[in-house]
Amino acid sequence: MRVSLVVPTYNSAGYIEVTLAEILKSLPEQITEIIVVDDGSSDETYSFLLSKEEVTPSMRLINTDCNRGKALTTILGISTAKENYIFLLDDDLQYKPNNFKSLIERARLMEHFQLVFEYANMKSQNKLYNVCFPDPCCSALANTLDQSKNTNNVSFC
Repeated sequence: MRVSLVVPTYNSAGYIEVTLAEILKSLPEQITEIIVVDDGSSDETYSFLLSKEEVTPSMRLINTDCNRGKALTTILGISTAKENYIFLLDDDLQYKPNNFKSLIERARLMEHFQLVFEYANMKSQNKLYNVCFPDPCCSALANTLDQSKNTNNVSFC
């Protein structure tokens, strides 16, 4: 199992260094690429990430020319992922990178599911809940992602 990690970010100069350090510290071997998508930040986020990309072989940086919102930034990262499994991580570490190993194991055990994720419920002391969507619930999403991976023309204007 090989995994692409997509991290959308915007104006995160104050904390992206900590986020990236946490990711790299707990990176399981199954995650072969880290795609950080900067959504047209107006602070120093992009320049910091550019310096880190040069010394982090598994990291790929994508920069949009203007702020397009988290949804489109996330889709852009997903559409450029090379692996069949894709993890998403917010730039503020709401979901902790040290949970990747358990998520990888869960994905292995649930091969018949197309989407497996965990989320933290702040009202219940960050307890993690497993949410799994079997076929055909995610077929439309999977088809959309497959189609976007097979094209070189991805436009978000």
